[in-house]
Amino acid sequence: MKGCYLPKTNKNIFVPSIRHVYQGRIHRRAAYKIKYSSRLFSTHSNYSNSEACVPHPYRISTISEEFEIMHNLIKAGIDPRLSEEYRDLVVFRNEGQWSARLWTKNGLRVPKGWEDGRKDRNGTYPRMVLDGYKPVGIVHIPNSSGVIPTGNLRDVIDFLYGTPRIMSNKKDDFLLENHFLHFELNPNPPRDPKSGYQDVRIFIYLGSLFGGRHRHCMCIDAVHYDVENAYNFGVRLVEGLLPSIKLKSVKSVTTTK
Repeated sequence: MKGCYLPKTNKNIFVPSIRHVYQGRIHRRAAYKIKYSSRLFSTHSNYSNSEACVPHPYRISTISEEFEIMHNLIKAGIDPRLSEEYRDLVVFRNEGQWSARLWTKNGLRVPKGWEDGRKDRNGTYPRMVLDGYKPVGIVHIPNSSGVIPTGNLRDVIDFLYGTPRIMSNKKDDFLLENHFLHFELNPNPPRDPKSGYQDVRIFIYLGSLFGGRHRHCMCIDAVHYDVENAYNFGVRLVEGLLPSIKLKSVKSVTTTK
């Protein structure tokens, strides 16, 4: 976007390899390194337009990469809400500064047969994970809304696809000292006019229900399709290829051995 401030990719992060087994299939992604911008690129537009205006050689961060950034900040003793990486999300609106919402590269799609907010036998919501608009895997979201309890993020978040493993609606977990993340899913979204499917985009924003900057909660939103009215949005610029997720059946692995 002409005239926009383009932040530098000034931070490095190593993303470890990861391997999960879902419904009889092994999902695997190789380790990789990226450089990312600690400040956000202000696009003030929807996801599609934001992606289109990201210049080469950059791309938009994934939700799993955002969780890697949060995880590394926490390991370093830094509250993500007080970090440079998420500064653009936490400024007070009455300071006259930008209070951003952060698009990620990902979305969720309702698979065929799971419309109308249907849950599976385990009480979870099956969803296709989207890289842009391309399906790359299947996850099961525990609930339509709730908090992600404080702890090792790798225990409560699926770092392969960037979706919650554990969500809670327990009263104690809603105490501010027991969480800093919320997740919200639309269980029966309208069809995205661009894709024709029941898609929602994943973005991050800061809730403003509590007083004091450090007391705000970070929110992962998977409620809306790629809306046109997206003035406060931006993206994180990333340099580095994103390895594809490889799928293999457990049976074929056993046979090979």
